[in-house]
Amino acid sequence: MWRSFSPPASPERRPPSPANPTIHRILRHRRLVLAFQHQPLHTPTMKIGLIGGILRDEIKQDLPGTLRRVAELGFDGYESGLPPTVEEATALRDQAKSCGLPLISAGGSLGNFTDVEQTIARAKAAGVSFLINFWSSADSSEAIARDAAQCNALGEAAHKAGIRFCYHNHDHEFLREIDGKPAWDRLLDAFDPDFVHLELDVAWVQAGGRDPVETIHQYKDRIALLHLKDYIDSDQRGSFCALGAGVVDIPGSVRAGTKIGVPWAFIEQDRPWKLSPWDSVVSSSLYLREWELLPGS
Repeated sequence: MWRSFSPPASPERRPPSPANPTIHRILRHRRLVLAFQHQPLHTPTMKIGLIGGILRDEIKQDLPGTLRRVAELGFDGYESGLPPTVEEATALRDQAKSCGLPLISAGGSLGNFTDVEQTIARAKAAGVSFLINFWSSADSSEAIARDAAQCNALGEAAHKAGIRFCYHNHDHEFLREIDGKPAWDRLLDAFDPDFVHLELDVAWVQAGGRDPVETIHQYKDRIALLHLKDYIDSDQRGSFCALGAGVVDIPGSVRAGTKIGVPWAFIEQDRPWKLSPWDSVVSSSLYLREWELLPGS
């Protein structure tokens, strides 16, 4: 049987006595740092889902099979585009549920939501808890006022139906100024906080020049959902990658979201980078399992 062997220390390199209080403090600090770095992220208040965009081709070819494979990776739910009819929304709800990956949220652009009553009917048929607006140009005061008014009307109608309406950010809201103020701030000033919540995309926040963790805490009373996304290089737009392969602080974002009580975070990758779409999803799931955020770790 092999036994561990340590050569005797030379007088010049003899280990310091553990009785030394300075050494005790150093070792204790090291243990605390390691414990913090490896603390589990999983809590009952944060569930992890997948938005299906990265797997759009696979979903078109085989929706049930793809959703089952995603569920087997340990994801808790699914976010999709809102189907255009009540019948299609009902069918998607039933298919997702039967595959073990319930439909939690659905969204689209405001151009698809012009009929408020019909939009809410579709959302109710889909069985979602969250309805998302994925875009505003936010390129003028007029555009912000127009889009905010539509979001407020949709948000109030959704609220009456027991659904939370959310706005999903990109980077341009942070980078663009309207009359000397970031478009992001003007949008939030125009949104009714009782009816319009935030689905905060952490990668776009960082691409917009802000810190995702600080931003999550800053808007803790307005965030309903998170999009977890990563990218390789801020100077190379579109370099989206699997979680953990890029520069975004995913663990910190998850900790912050969990701390403020965000119920759901959805993994999003706009397009594949070096990996195939499916390999990207698997890689992100393994990263989350390594952090004990998905089952199976």
